[in-house]
Amino acid sequence: MAPVAVPLKDLKELLDWKAENISKELKKALDKICDIKLLELGPRPQTLLCHDMKGGYTEDRFLEGCADSEAYRFVHWHCIDWFVYFSHSFITIPPPGWTAAAHKNGVPVLGTLITEGPPGEDLCKELFNSLRTVERSVISLISIARHHKLHGWLINIENKIEPGAIGLVVLFLQKLTAAMKTVTSCSRVVWYDSVTHEGVLRWQDQLNGQNSCFYEACDAIFLNYSWTVEKLEASRQYAMTLPYRQLPCISTVTTAAEQPRGGDGKSGDDGENGNGSEEEKSLTATDEADQSSNSIQGPTSRKVVTPSRGDPELGAPPANDASPQHKRLRTSSADALSPSSCAEEATKVFVGVDVFGRNFYEGGGFNCHKALEVIRSLGLSAAIFAAGWTHEVLGCSDFPANDAKFWRLLAPHLHKRGPSQWPLTSSFNEGCGKAFYNKGEVRGLSLWRKCVLLVVLGVSIGGRRW
Repeated sequence: MAPVAVPLKDLKELLDWKAENISKELKKALDKICDIKLLELGPRPQTLLCHDMKGGYTEDRFLEGCADSEAYRFVHWHCIDWFVYFSHSFITIPPPGWTAAAHKNGVPVLGTLITEGPPGEDLCKELFNSLRTVERSVISLISIARHHKLHGWLINIENKIEPGAIGLVVLFLQKLTAAMKTVTSCSRVVWYDSVTHEGVLRWQDQLNGQNSCFYEACDAIFLNYSWTVEKLEASRQYAMTLPYRQLPCISTVTTAAEQPRGGDGKSGDDGENGNGSEEEKSLTATDEADQSSNSIQGPTSRKVVTPSRGDPELGAPPANDASPQHKRLRTSSADALSPSSCAEEATKVFVGVDVFGRNFYEGGGFNCHKALEVIRSLGLSAAIFAAGWTHEVLGCSDFPANDAKFWRLLAPHLHKRGPSQWPLTSSFNEGCGKAFYNKGEVRGLSLWRKCVLLVVLGVSIGGRRW
C-alpha cells in the first residue's frame, strides 16, 4: 500500500505522538521541505487561506504522489500570507507536499485542531480535564509543529464546553501561543469564533466581549462567516480599543493542577512525552516568563484566568476598581497605545470568507471580491475558506480558467508579493502533469500529481508575468 499522510483521531493519539515513530517514508517527505524565507508582513491586513477540500486528505495524502493529474492544485501563493490545511479530524497535520509547496513560495503553514458535535464535547472533556493534560497536549502540538515545519495552529472548537473548563481553554491557548514562539518567532495560533466565554456554542460573527478572552490569549481570531457590515465595524472598533480597555471579564480561580476535574482520579498521564525535551523546556520557559512579568499567572501558582459571567458584553469595570488584574495584560507600554498599534490590532481579526456562500455576504463564489472589498475598507484581515470551490463545484474541465477568474477578481484587494530574490529561477511546475521531462526532453508518458514538486511560480506585477 502506498504511504499516506494521516491525521490524529483522538486525544490518546495526540498524547502518544513521538517523533521517533515517524515512518521512514514520512521522514523522507518532511526532509524535502525547505526552510522558509519570510518577508516582513508589517502592520497591514493579511490574507489567510483555509484549504478545505472534500474533508481533506484526498489525492494529496499520498506521500509519493498519485496519477490524478486533474486533482486540485493551488498556484496563487503570491496572493496569500498564511495557509491552513483543514479537515474534520481532531488534529489535522498537513500532508508534507502542501508545506513544501508553501515554503518554496514564502508562505507559512498552520495545522488544525478541531472538535465538533457530541464527540467533540467528549473530547474536550478529556482535553480540558486537568492542567497536566493541557500541558502534555501543548507539548505534543509543539513537537508536531517542529518536526512537520509548521508555523502554528488553527483552534476550531465547535461544540459546547463545560463552563468550569473555560479557564483551562484560555490557559491552553496562552501556553500554546507562547510555546510556538520558541519554534518560530513568526508563529500564529488562531482561534475560530464559535464558543462564548460561558462555554456556549454561539457564533458571534464579530469580535466582542463574548469571545475576546480567547482572542487575547492567542495571536488572532477567525470570524464566522455570517457577518454584516455593522458587525465588522463593531469588530474593528472593539479591536482598536482593546489596548485602552480595562478587562473586567477575568477573575482568578484556583484549580487542582494534579487532579482531573472529576472521574476516578486517573487522567491517563502516565508516560510523559520524553523527559527534558525541547517542547517541555519551551513550556517551562514560558511558565517562568509568565511569573516574572505582569501576565496572567501560570500553572505554578495554580491560577487560571476564566471569564466572569456578570456582564454578557463585558463592559467597562467600575470606576473605582483599579486593581491590576483588571488591566488589559497585553499592553505594557505607552507605545502599545499609539494609533498605529491600535490599527495593527484590527489586522489580527481575520474575517471569514466562505467561498461556498453559506449564509454569506453576497453569496460567495465569484462574488467573494465584494465581501473582500468591505473587509479591506475597514482595515481587517481576511480568512478565505474553501477556495477549492472552483474545482469541487465548477468541475475540473474548466478549472484553470475558473480558478484564474476567481483570484483575478480578488486581486485588487490582495497584497501580492514578488520574488524574494533575483534572479528568479523557475520551471513553473504546478505539481502535476501528463509527462515527465528532463532538460526539455520527454522521459516518461504518465499522468502524475505530486505537490512537493511544485516550484516557485510566476507573479503578476504591474500587469507583467514574472
